[in-house]
Amino acid sequence: MSRNKLMWGLVLGSFGFATAAMAIPNPADVFCMEMGYTVEGNYCVFPDGESCEVWAFLNGECGEEYVHPVPCAEAGEHRGVAVVCCEGLVEIWNVFPVDHLCMHLIGAFALCSDCGDGICDEWENSCNCPEDCGPCVEEGGCIPVIQYPPPCCVGLELIPPKQPDWVGIFGYCTANCGDGICDPDIETDYNCPEDCPCVGEGGTIPVIPDPPHCCTGLELIPPKDPYIVGIQGYCTANCGDGVCDPDIESNYNCPEDCPCVEEGGTVPVIPDPPPCCPGLELIPPKDPDILGIHGYCTANCGDGVCDPDIESDYNCPEDCPCVGEGGTIPVIPDPPHCCTGLELIRPKYPWILGIFGYCTEFCGDGVCDHAIESRYNCPEDCRIIPIPFPIKPSSVVKSVSESVLPGGG
Repeated sequence: MSRNKLMWGLVLGSFGFATAAMAIPNPADVFCMEMGYTVEGNYCVFPDGESCEVWAFLNGECGEEYVHPVPCAEAGEHRGVAVVCCEGLVEIWNVFPVDHLCMHLIGAFALCSDCGDGICDEWENSCNCPEDCGPCVEEGGCIPVIQYPPPCCVGLELIPPKQPDWVGIFGYCTANCGDGICDPDIETDYNCPEDCPCVGEGGTIPVIPDPPHCCTGLELIPPKDPYIVGIQGYCTANCGDGVCDPDIESNYNCPEDCPCVEEGGTVPVIPDPPPCCPGLELIPPKDPDILGIHGYCTANCGDGVCDPDIESDYNCPEDCPCVGEGGTIPVIPDPPHCCTGLELIRPKYPWILGIFGYCTEFCGDGVCDHAIESRYNCPEDCRIIPIPFPIKPSSVVKSVSESVLPGGG
C-alpha cells in the first residue's frame, strides 16, 4: 500500500463513522488542491500541463514526482488529506452546542487543537473539548438559564421543565423520554406525556392506590355531591370560568360557577344549602333511605317521562307509576314495579301463570291475607294452605284437618 493510501485510510478511521466520511469533500480532489494543483473534472492538472486521474494521484499510481511536503495545520485549523495536525496538537470533532445539544457538523475534516491545555479556545467548546470548556450535561441533569449554558451530552435530548411555570432552567437532558417508564425526577405529563399519562379535562380520579394525576394545567375538584363514592373528584381547568358544567360541576364542588343547583342536580344536606335554579322545583330523594341530600332540582317531574336518574314512584309518582298494595306484576315486557316500600312476593300457587307475583308490605306481619298470601309465597304468615274452591259444610272439619301440614299447629 502506498503512503497516500495509508494516510487516507487513517483519515477515514479518525472520523469513526461512515456517514460523516461520506459527507466530506472528495478526498482525491482535496489532496490535489493541497498539493497546489488544479482539479479539472476527474483530473488533477499540474503546472507543466501533465495530469493524473485524481484517485490515481491520491493512491500513488500516477504522478508521484508531483507529490511534495505541505505545511501542517495549526491549532484551530482543519486537517485534510495531506495536511495533518502540527506536532503536539490533537484532532477534535466538529461538534458544537446547538439549542443545548451537541450536534455534529457534517462535511468538514477534524479540527486540530491544543485541547487539554486548560484554556477554552474559540474553536473549542463543551462538546468537543469538555476538559477545557466545562463538561456537557449528563443524563438527568438540567440546563440552567445562564449566558453560556452547557449542552446535553451526545446522545441525549433536551426536554422542557416538568411544569410550564418553572423558571431558571431550560429543561433536562435525557435519552429515556419515550421508554415507557415515567421518571418522576425529570418527567411529567407536560414534558414527556408518552411516559407519564394523566387524566384529562372532565376525567375522574378513582380512589385506588397510586391513582393517576390530573394533566398539567388542570385542578382536581371534589365530586359533585358529598355522597358520591369511589372517586376523589374531577380534573378540570374550567371551574371558575363562570359557566356551570352540569357533568362535573355543582354548587357543592364549584360554587363560583354554580351558585344555584341546575336541572338534575342535588341539594346537599349542609348548612345554608344552595337553592334550585329559577324554574326548578325540589323533589325528595329517589328513596326514603337515601341520606345526605334534600333531593333533586328539576322542572320535569310531571312531564309523563320517568327519569331514572332522579325520579321514582316515591318522589314523582305522576311520572313513575307503580303497583300498589295487593296489586299484581304481569309477565309483560317492561313490567311495572312495586311502589316504594312494597316487596314483590310470588304468586299464591306455583301453577298460577301470567304474573310475577303480588306487591305487598304485609308479608311477615303474622296475618295471612288469603287474597294474596299462602304458605307457598308467605309461609311466615300462612301456616295452613287455604282451600281455593268451595266445600260442603259437613266436610270443613275433615278438609281443614287434612290440609294441616306438619308443624302447622
